[in-house]
Amino acid sequence: MLGVVAQIAGAAAWLSFSGACLVSAAAAYSYLRLNDLSDRRGGSVTQIQAFTGNAAVAGVVGWTLLFGYLGAIAMYAFAFGSFAVELLGTTHPLARPVASVAGIGLFVGLNVLGTRASGISETALVAVKLLVLPVFGCWEFYLSIGVTVVVDGLIAIVVTSLAPTEVIFQNPESALAAEPFMGQVGFTLVSAAAIFSTGSAVNGTLFSAAYFTKGMVGDGLFPDAVGRAGTDGVPTRTVLVLGTVAAGFAAVGSLQGITSFGSLAFIAVFGAMSYLAFRERDGVVSTVVPAFGVVGTSILFPVLLYHLATNEPETFTTVVAVAVVSIELLYFERDTIRDGFHAVE
Repeated sequence: MLGVVAQIAGAAAWLSFSGACLVSAAAAYSYLRLNDLSDRRGGSVTQIQAFTGNAAVAGVVGWTLLFGYLGAIAMYAFAFGSFAVELLGTTHPLARPVASVAGIGLFVGLNVLGTRASGISETALVAVKLLVLPVFGCWEFYLSIGVTVVVDGLIAIVVTSLAPTEVIFQNPESALAAEPFMGQVGFTLVSAAAIFSTGSAVNGTLFSAAYFTKGMVGDGLFPDAVGRAGTDGVPTRTVLVLGTVAAGFAAVGSLQGITSFGSLAFIAVFGAMSYLAFRERDGVVSTVVPAFGVVGTSILFPVLLYHLATNEPETFTTVVAVAVVSIELLYFERDTIRDGFHAVE
């Protein structure tokens, strides 16, 4: 996302990352405090059900979060394909989409093989990543969100200061490797580290999204056709469905469209969780932090929505207005809609 943020914010990219991290920190605090207050431990869907008792609202949040996961997988796959193409040195217009889809296909296959295969591959990817990144002094041991704010901010400052503007605009997804300070060796190492890093992200997010979907199917919040909740491990059908949708996003979507769409979903969910924690402030929850999360997401969501609508109108119309809203309404209000059709008949 660094190149995308730099395209929009320029030298203020560090401020963008810092603001996003602080809002994320407020959401993380809200998740933790809600788990302290609740008898049930879990994420967004679990806590909304526990505190509101409204399965429909929990389902809408769950669907929104799932679309965020799909956007994240597509974003990682987009970058995976871009760095792979950079290493191969090809300029064919179909090379990046093919590489992105192939990357998702690889990790779909690993997840279909089972949890053990996926876990082993994730360990190997992270191990290689950690071997490469120290060469550049960029250790991956992020101890807290606070450290992440500093690291992301510094990286944003360095890249926007050193990388030519035309490079960032032409290759936003691989701007970090555009002009490495170690020449061709540095370019190869950064690109290799990026491939392992984005591959690890695709694998981990796909695995998490599949288990998340499995839980929603078990709670009756997702169609049974997507997979069986009683299956041991990750349901094969679920992985295939999620992988196919994410591959479609990665193949035909633009980088800005994919990242904006995924970010919108996460901002909405983070805002909902911050609001829920603020509502439960009479417990052990601090009032200030969740309130900051609510205010922050309330500002960021319309701003990003406006950016998506003005810069990615096709993505906004097709994905946000049609797919998300229609699918959620048709699924959660299916009984009402069916009764309405019967009345008309």
